[in-house]
Amino acid sequence: MKIGYFVRYFPYEDSSSNEHYFGSYGAGGSPKSSYSLIREISKRNKVAVFTTSLDSKDSIETHGNLTINRFATSFRYAGASLSPRMLLGARKIEDLDVVHGHLDIPPGPLSAILCAMKTDTPFVLTYHGDWISNYGNILRRVIVSVCNMTVVEMLIRESDAIISPSARYINESKYLRRVKEKTIAIPNGLTFNECCTHLSKKECREILGLHPDRRLILFMSSLQPYKGPQILIQAMVRIRERVPDTELVIAGQGWMIQELQKMCKKLEMEHCIHFVGYIQDSEKKACMFKSADVFAFPSFSESFGNVGLEAMANGVPVVASRVGGIPDVIIDGKTGLLVPPGDSITLAETITQVLENETLRAQMGEAGMVEAAKYSWENAATSTEKVYRRLIG
Repeated sequence: MKIGYFVRYFPYEDSSSNEHYFGSYGAGGSPKSSYSLIREISKRNKVAVFTTSLDSKDSIETHGNLTINRFATSFRYAGASLSPRMLLGARKIEDLDVVHGHLDIPPGPLSAILCAMKTDTPFVLTYHGDWISNYGNILRRVIVSVCNMTVVEMLIRESDAIISPSARYINESKYLRRVKEKTIAIPNGLTFNECCTHLSKKECREILGLHPDRRLILFMSSLQPYKGPQILIQAMVRIRERVPDTELVIAGQGWMIQELQKMCKKLEMEHCIHFVGYIQDSEKKACMFKSADVFAFPSFSESFGNVGLEAMANGVPVVASRVGGIPDVIIDGKTGLLVPPGDSITLAETITQVLENETLRAQMGEAGMVEAAKYSWENAATSTEKVYRRLIG
């Protein structure tokens, strides 16, 4: 088979270390998941990737079965690399057995459907989550609302098959619940050598310059309202009342950072809440997970939640919102604890419960590692290939 993947970001290869990097993309979960799937699929199929460039130049790279077509970026807005050349170029693509788009920030999914419709090629859509329109400035809200009514509606209507990272999210999504008959759940996988470390918690804290003895809560995600960092900061006031030596590390970037820093100052929490920015280096990221006593995941919406699974792989108990696909990953009472979204009081009480109980943390950490070991990109790729073969006959 020859599969064409359309994604907003795709990493560059570092020839000196044979590792990949996203550069100034600062890519989150969905581009990284797309990359991991594509890398696995390309081990046994011809793959063409269509994506945006970090600069204003077109380029083509070839790595074995994998060809990467990068289209020049004209400008960037709200995390999107806007490339009219990608939209135009997609209409000229031929000789693909399957077109696979990923519902992420444009132009990727729009380019994918244009290519599939023009060439009459089977179209598969991976649905990473609803585009949420109820936050940000007026321009962002209008743009997302319009895209939901046009682009998303067209994508789910014209797709031949839709992949959701979790079964529960199919029923929670505003759009997927309407097309259950052509939607299949295929969980994401884990790349253990990238998200885990053999170093001890003590060694990781030394490397990162974190206090060796204090209780540490980790939040690692984009700083956007639906990810819930503001709820976690509110919860820290109550947590510190019960466990005074607790500190919170917030790893990630996003437009909320100044608002969150002001909140910390207003609550007099700035001395125990540390903003460390987006962590791209895989070794540093793994050390950050291993350093934590609890991973906090207070999202309002998640189709899967890769970071929760990565925390589990590092033996860290997770306290997360009971929303979307999270309960498919975090087993309540076994690998973590689930709480109502937006409830800072319950979040604080639950995190405190875990921080105060070393035995509970150890049990959940062990169970989390066992559960995380069940997820692999090889399994995800095998299930995805079955979808392709069904469509092409």
